[in-house]
Amino acid sequence: MTQNTHPDKDTSRERLESFASAVDGWFWETDADHKFIYMSDSVETITGVRPEWHYGKSRREIGVPHMVDLEAWHAHLDSLDRHEPFDSFVFARRAPDGVKWMQTTGRPVFDATGNFKGYRGVASDITARIEAEHRTETLANAVEQLSEMFVLWGPDDRLILCNKRFREINARTIETTEPGTLFETHIRAGLAQGLYPDARGREEDWLAERIGWHRDPKGTFEMERQDGRWLLINEQRLPNGSTLTISSDITEMKRSQAAAAEQAAGRPFFVSRPISVDQYCATGRNASYLPVEFLYHRHGKYPRKHSGKSSGKAS
Repeated sequence: MTQNTHPDKDTSRERLESFASAVDGWFWETDADHKFIYMSDSVETITGVRPEWHYGKSRREIGVPHMVDLEAWHAHLDSLDRHEPFDSFVFARRAPDGVKWMQTTGRPVFDATGNFKGYRGVASDITARIEAEHRTETLANAVEQLSEMFVLWGPDDRLILCNKRFREINARTIETTEPGTLFETHIRAGLAQGLYPDARGREEDWLAERIGWHRDPKGTFEMERQDGRWLLINEQRLPNGSTLTISSDITEMKRSQAAAAEQAAGRPFFVSRPISVDQYCATGRNASYLPVEFLYHRHGKYPRKHSGKSSGKAS
């Protein structure tokens, strides 16, 4: 008695089911008209949709073209009509479980005489991955529109994500605003370009201090940058070891503080547009921010006594 070395059809199907469950996907088969004629049972385990629901339907019928790139969708359908193999095609599928994202690979099948019989392939549900990618894309778009400078450094201190404002202030070292750049590499490039005025003459000491602040954040701090700009920097260490840096431009606030300090010290305070004594008297309390010393300095005389009414005459 000889042993049967050829497994029967049922055994082959069981073997296919085992393979499908091992790869977290399912096997499928279509006929010459691209209609599904077979789905492994694992499709129901993964998606909740029975294999029989697919039978008699084509990918064209169950797909949701408006959710994918239409050019890629039509290119795939044309490829099927040319009986070409395809790999890792991603599409949206509508079924009783709603719209899900699928990834599928297929190979054309021909009979002994070369006639096209259909396709056989594998597929998997990648909905969770696609939705995560969409959330990441939405977050990246939101970050790009921030008025503040935003940069995220990974646990290994390499740049993960930054926005337009961050790239603008670091335009001279734009190559170090690319993902994967080490924080120290980015800072050293800025030092070489003179982007940190406070570091001049003590670059290595300043670098050590900056890296220390970065690795052990303690809240906000101010930093002068090139062209007289000032930033208020807030660094935070995230639970996974990443570091988030958000910076605001406080240049105008610093200028106002400097002007106020000079005014308090009794020094003449200059404004961008000079006014006359009569203009000062005409505006009354609306121009009270201008000290008398300023008017004397510019016009060589003090204003006449004002009635206190913005539209009245001086006495």
